[in-house]
Amino acid sequence: MARRKAWQVAAHYEPDHQAPRPQDLVQRNFQAERPDQLWVADFTYVSTWEGWIYVTFIIDVYARRIVGWQTSTSMRTEFVLDALEQRKLFTILGLGKTGQR
Repeated sequence: MARRKAWQVAAHYEPDHQAPRPQDLVQRNFQAERPDQLWVADFTYVSTWEGWIYVTFIIDVYARRIVGWQTSTSMRTEFVLDALEQRKLFTILGLGKTGQR
């Protein structure tokens, strides 16, 4: 057995294949014909000296660019929704145009 350093963490996640899943609204077709037609979201987490930081990104599929983002110290639904609200506000104000490829 290999010895781990104090800061290393081993984790194994076994998904529950019987659990209900959200509906796939785009049928895995990640293509768009114009800006702001389809956004996708992802989030990740980063270990810092102060603890975990969670980051979510909203990506415009057409432009293939991050068009909204948010960070949080907790992995709650609200922080993903905050990133969507940020993008909606940018769209309303005409900021962060995504029409470029």
